[in-house]
Amino acid sequence: MSQPPSASRQRQRESSLSRLGWGLTFIASLVGLAWMITTAIRKVLSGEGLDTFHTTWLVEFNWVGFLVLLIAVVIAFVISLFFFWREERQWKDLERKYGGKTDA
Repeated sequence: MSQPPSASRQRQRESSLSRLGWGLTFIASLVGLAWMITTAIRKVLSGEGLDTFHTTWLVEFNWVGFLVLLIAVVIAFVISLFFFWREERQWKDLERKYGGKTDA
């Protein structure tokens, strides 16, 4: 007779399946985004950039707007990275200045 797997072994298996699922979802999302970007660039270069399409939520959108939105997201991401870098630099300066001690 075979014994049932232990609870920790079953959790480990579920965890690895979950990671595999998230990894496949991430890869599929990147492939879908790459496809949308290449389609948008191809449509804009062929002069069809202002042709509308319907999103999943039935909102009319065009390819130029998609590229502008994508560029805005990239710019926002770069600005947020700058603020993160600046805050980390300020924390390091503060810890260097006061030795990283707390009052509590």
